[in-house]
Amino acid sequence: MSKTKFFVGYVEERHGEFECRQKILFKTWGCPDKYHDRIVKGWYGCADGLEPAEDGWYWNDYMMYGGGGYTEVSKAVYNELKSKSILNEL
Repeated sequence: MSKTKFFVGYVEERHGEFECRQKILFKTWGCPDKYHDRIVKGWYGCADGLEPAEDGWYWNDYMMYGGGGYTEVSKAVYNELKSKSILNEL
């Protein structure tokens, strides 16, 4: 049985010249790349049949969004961030 791992994930958004990075919490015992990709793909609720552009970014009307990577953290850090509502768990 695989061990659950804990992560802070990032979703990059680009609104014209304005760029921002959203931070989220997620945990998985599977492949973190695949799990994070699913989160990013459904970020605006339009995941069915949605495929990224050649550069890996998704379009939503006039803005773009894509995966900004993730960082593994300890269970203690994860629980602290979650319990203080510093980051939302997905």
